[in-house]
Amino acid sequence: MRVFVTGATGFVGSAVVGELSGAGHQVLGLTRSDAGAEALLAAGAEPHRGDLEDLDSLRRGAAAADAVVHTAFIHDFSKFRENCEIDRRAIEALGAVLAGSDRPLLVTSGAAVVAAGPVGTWPAVHRFDAARVYRLALERGPVAGARYHAIAEEGVPFRDIAGVIGHRLGVPVVGKSPDEAAAHFGWFAMFVGMDVPTSSERTRAMLGWQPQQPGLIADIDRPAYFTG
Repeated sequence: MRVFVTGATGFVGSAVVGELSGAGHQVLGLTRSDAGAEALLAAGAEPHRGDLEDLDSLRRGAAAADAVVHTAFIHDFSKFRENCEIDRRAIEALGAVLAGSDRPLLVTSGAAVVAAGPVGTWPAVHRFDAARVYRLALERGPVAGARYHAIAEEGVPFRDIAGVIGHRLGVPVVGKSPDEAAAHFGWFAMFVGMDVPTSSERTRAMLGWQPQQPGLIADIDRPAYFTG
């Protein structure tokens, strides 16, 4: 299968490229730079020049593929609404090329949040495990409108994440009120107190997927994250 991957040099996208290439699929990866093109070639993929705002490049990439995996997003949270609009236009451009065919488009998004609780918990998954969900969904034939939850751990408390980071950095971890957190992190602070109950039970049953990588706390407790 020939797969066009956006965000192909990003944190998740690069794992998807490696997973697909390792399984024998041909990968066409979107990249903006020479460095990105070199990274894709090293991973066994074919570079495709363009970006999320170059809709013609997205259309050409989709037209040349049997499937599209969209993992790209502009992570400038000072322009979050603007970037969401760019993302919407990109998805629509990709979808328009694939409309009326049996070629799937896998779109990446986060999960919805619910009201804040006494302990903010979020789901987590290692990027390599998430990459396998993309591959399995493509190989088993995605169901139109299906939602796959790449969730290895259903609820990791933020305080546990902060505790590991504080321990590794040798700094104390102290609680902050919502107002204090907002003064430092801005609007992004509200997510720390949110709960995101998410289950991957259906995804595991549909795809036969089982996470294999370390959990979030064990992973971020590795010294490699804290060496210069």
